[in-house]
Amino acid sequence: PSRCAALPRNRLKVSHMKINCAVCTTTGTVRRQNQDNFYFCGETKPSLQGDLSLDRSFTAPTALFSVCDGMGGEKAGEVASFLAVEALKEYPPESFETHWPDYIETANERICAHGRRVHARVGTTFTGLFLEDRQALAINVGDSRIYLIRGGEISQLSRDHTEFQSMVDAGVLTKEDYARTNSHHYLTQHLGIESEEMELEPHLSAAVPARGDVFLLCSDGLTDMLPDQAIGDLMEQHADADSLCSAAIDAGGYDNVSVCVFGVSFRQPFSCRRRIISPRRRCHSCNRFSISRVFKSFIPPSLWRYRMPSL
Repeated sequence: PSRCAALPRNRLKVSHMKINCAVCTTTGTVRRQNQDNFYFCGETKPSLQGDLSLDRSFTAPTALFSVCDGMGGEKAGEVASFLAVEALKEYPPESFETHWPDYIETANERICAHGRRVHARVGTTFTGLFLEDRQALAINVGDSRIYLIRGGEISQLSRDHTEFQSMVDAGVLTKEDYARTNSHHYLTQHLGIESEEMELEPHLSAAVPARGDVFLLCSDGLTDMLPDQAIGDLMEQHADADSLCSAAIDAGGYDNVSVCVFGVSFRQPFSCRRRIISPRRRCHSCNRFSISRVFKSFIPPSLWRYRMPSL
């Protein structure tokens, strides 16, 4: 894949984001193994573990989350999704914006190598959401999804790489036909495809988070059981990751279900009360200079609280 500058460069630098997040993964009611996995605050689901639920609250300048849905039968799919999320640990979140093509190539090759060793076709979907400086970059390969819930509306940031979506794009089917066909189970792209067979083309989209926004990453174990509107309604009721997984189980739970939910809030760039900015910078809220202790010794006290004239 080509290196695409998906995030605009005229961004306002924000020192840190406060992130409240939770993840839940469960085997479901039918499957024997949980072949899903996730990357969550640097943590992943240990291989061969079934159900797992975590929640975290932290402050950081960047963040990276991912959900992967393995395929291949028996333990092959579980290994594929595990290899995909473990490879993310080699790419620090602060560098993922520019190095995501390297990650896709690395993870794909490792999964293909595993398939060659076990003489089986194995693979995994991949969804990744990278956050930095009031910007969100969504990347996906396969049919695991990324949603943005804003103001009671749910919108899909990812794009399904399925035969069904291809037929919708061609005008052969409509989204209302989703429940009446099995074509949405056949993937046109996933990690684990040999480079000689096809070149992966991950889908990228960018968003600007706003106050009250909630992001949701999930495997198709959730979206096959609940339509988008039902997911949005649950999120409006402040449902957490565990509640979404439980709702999918109650609706049948025919597949593994993995859900990662998080909200983000941003700190102001600087403030007069925090005397760490050079004397020529002004506070966004009160239009006054913010004076550092270093410059205080060189500037008369009468200018410390000088208000700039209106422009």
